[in-house]
Amino acid sequence: MNHRFQLAEYYLLKEQNYDSAAHYYEKFIQSYEDSILTPKALYSLIFVYRSPHKTNPEKLYNYEKELMVNYKDSPFAINLMENKGMLDLKKKEVSREEEAYREFLKAESLYFAGDYRRAIVEYQKVADLDSTLDVSAKAQFAVGWIYEKDLSMIDSAYGAYKRVVERFPKALSYVAIARKKIQPPPEETAASDTALLAANAETVDSILPNGEKGDLDEAKNDIEAAFRTGDLLKAKIRWRNRREAR
Repeated sequence: MNHRFQLAEYYLLKEQNYDSAAHYYEKFIQSYEDSILTPKALYSLIFVYRSPHKTNPEKLYNYEKELMVNYKDSPFAINLMENKGMLDLKKKEVSREEEAYREFLKAESLYFAGDYRRAIVEYQKVADLDSTLDVSAKAQFAVGWIYEKDLSMIDSAYGAYKRVVERFPKALSYVAIARKKIQPPPEETAASDTALLAANAETVDSILPNGEKGDLDEAKNDIEAAFRTGDLLKAKIRWRNRREAR
């Protein structure tokens, strides 16, 4: 999806080939209906069909209508309505959540364009707006995701995911995933020395010759050390030397 969108952007912005740009924007809209990039594609088509290079009043009207009706809360529709005198932003109250969502869309556009560094900056702005907003939690999680998956910056990813857990406790779905991201990998649980001794109780008798139980504590210390090093032969030799010394 991103590659097809970038192809249309290339023809419009780099080549200024309005025919090819219009073709690929329209193919994009047909292939990816209602995607995160659709409002931007519609806005670009409006620009194309308004230009003297490819004027088409009918298509211009249809794309303007679709943008303002189906994506009225997008920054592209708002800009279009403001330019047409249909909207006075000073009189229109914008909720905190709506403001955050608009900023989130900007960050998404940067991410899909492959500009990860700038996307992180914009996502972080959204994350800092309000800890009670789900979109802010989503933005903070997106920061961790980019660091982890796109930039391979594990330490930065860890810090971003940890902030999801600490700052957005009510965003349960994001917190659940972020918590798993920051948990250390489970360590292999080695059997304790006591368990090893219990599991190998017969070894004690084999080290103590002729069933002799004298100096049992000392023998067990030797065996315990042997289990740590994995060398029972040395334990037997030490025991034999002690017997001969007596």
